[in-house]
Amino acid sequence: MLRRRVRAYVSHRGEYLGTLDIGQVDSPWWSEAQSVNAAVDAKLGTEVAICRLLTVVPDGDHGPRGGEVAYHVEVLGAPTRQHLNESPVDDWAAIIAPHPLRSAWATPDGVRDLLDWATAAADRPLRGKSWQWKTWNLSCLFTLNTVDGLRWAKAAPAFGNSEADVIEVVRRYDPALVPTVLAADRATKRTLLANAPGEGCWKASTKTACEVIQRWVAVQAAIGEPDLVDLPAVDPVISTRGLLAGEAGGQLTQTELAAAYELLDQLPKLLAEQASAELPPTLVHGDFHPGNWHSDGTTHTIIDWADSFAGNPATDVLRLTDWLPEEQREAVLTAWVDAWRTHRPQSFPERALAPTRVIGHLLAADTYQRFLDGIEPAERVYHEGDPAGELRAATTALSG
Repeated sequence: MLRRRVRAYVSHRGEYLGTLDIGQVDSPWWSEAQSVNAAVDAKLGTEVAICRLLTVVPDGDHGPRGGEVAYHVEVLGAPTRQHLNESPVDDWAAIIAPHPLRSAWATPDGVRDLLDWATAAADRPLRGKSWQWKTWNLSCLFTLNTVDGLRWAKAAPAFGNSEADVIEVVRRYDPALVPTVLAADRATKRTLLANAPGEGCWKASTKTACEVIQRWVAVQAAIGEPDLVDLPAVDPVISTRGLLAGEAGGQLTQTELAAAYELLDQLPKLLAEQASAELPPTLVHGDFHPGNWHSDGTTHTIIDWADSFAGNPATDVLRLTDWLPEEQREAVLTAWVDAWRTHRPQSFPERALAPTRVIGHLLAADTYQRFLDGIEPAERVYHEGDPAGELRAATTALSG
């Protein structure tokens, strides 16, 4: 089983306390916080939270998981030095030195501020400690166990959407399809959400996937231009030209670069083919896969709206089918096509699929580049090479 081997650099209100070698934790994902915090908490006997990732030595090519990982961990409770190696470390000054692209929650003061804001916004007594579930350059997520049930506190990066605003748009058309926003600080991209029923749908049934896609299409079909005013919209011709001239293009071989420029030349034709489907520009979730749904078998909730944009709705269904097992894909695509024909009888939704298989990779390349442009150097390990990888995937989709 693939696991992380973790070292923690521990502080209290930013003051260095020592280091702690935890060894292996069960969850291999670098952004997953609960297993690391539980291990540190057990050693120190006090509540802690991860501020940020410091270094990673990958263990083979497993994506953002496994290997040797170091974090800056902040003690939230009473300071303690038991089990810590208190020897000075040469790089502590570099660890706490500010960086202009550091996430707001990725410092001792920042992670405390997020928790303080969420606790005040919940306005309910807590039953036990809060748990940090995830932290990385795209989000920081805590659960607060209140007397009235769980509350989810989430912070998104400066380059992400205000999730509360996007959720508000969806709620106009299907209030039960999104979490309930209990509080929001739009300036800092912080949101307090009620607990969504059920659990993550990583292994969603065909029935669940079809039900979710049918409801989502109904919302997308109902959304109008005023709903899209504050959402980003990407011109793939402009964004792809910039990618090829920049860092991502420099990571392609000469053959790959030539193929990408050939794709760029054909892109207006692909966009025209996509437009011939007569599907409206609408709200695109941006990361529409079952891991971003919660379900109890009856109630289905779509979460994680920070990457949403205005665009073609075929982008979402193809993101979904890429995640689903092969045997589920045809049924889900049929449900999507039938749903659009129901809501837009004059449309030809199947025409959008082939060009969007190419265009979707170009949009993903632009998204990954936006991540890289907006995060500090230590976090680039999550997305390094992804824009170039999506450009390669786009040219493969065009030829295949």
